[in-house]
Amino acid sequence: MDCFKIEENKGLIRYLNVLPSQQAVDVYVDNKLLYSDIKYKDFTPYVYMENRPYKIDINEAGTKNILIRTTFRLPDEDLFTLAITGNIGQESLIIIDEDIEQKISNTQAIQRFVNLSPGLPIADVFYDDKPVVDNIDYRDQTLYEYLNPGQYTVSVRGNLTGENIVKSNIQFKADRIYSIYIIGNPPNVELLQSVDGNTYACPQ
Repeated sequence: MDCFKIEENKGLIRYLNVLPSQQAVDVYVDNKLLYSDIKYKDFTPYVYMENRPYKIDINEAGTKNILIRTTFRLPDEDLFTLAITGNIGQESLIIIDEDIEQKISNTQAIQRFVNLSPGLPIADVFYDDKPVVDNIDYRDQTLYEYLNPGQYTVSVRGNLTGENIVKSNIQFKADRIYSIYIIGNPPNVELLQSVDGNTYACPQ
């Protein structure tokens, strides 16, 4: 894939549907349909947005039932994922910055965690039973960290009980920048791995 540069006074945005209800959604921007029928765990392609306010409506797919109505303005010229999450009646958009200044490594993977599970207000993360993240709150994201490439058994544990909530084998490659999203509500929590857009940003 060719690298890209952020255009002046613009940013790149994608949407991610992680509603625990697993409801598919439509995205309207300034009253125009941008994406339809985004299913649970699906990402949209990135799209450029100018640095100005936008009205964003998130509807139940194929209906006029608005789940989220908000005004959004790009914080800066960067990459962002707008995550659609929250329990029924408490749906919201969470802005996740994919730092354009973060560069890939030819020898290591780069990864971080984002807690998008409203039923998991605080959690710890382990790689091969070794602690790597303490006390990640709902709606929070960790800093990017370097990691030796390979497969790891990744487990998320309740901060109070220490019991495994979800465990998954995840492969990490060099030359990639990853976000691992903690999604769903107990007992159906999952780990969703994404290669972030900054993986493909042109060197500044």
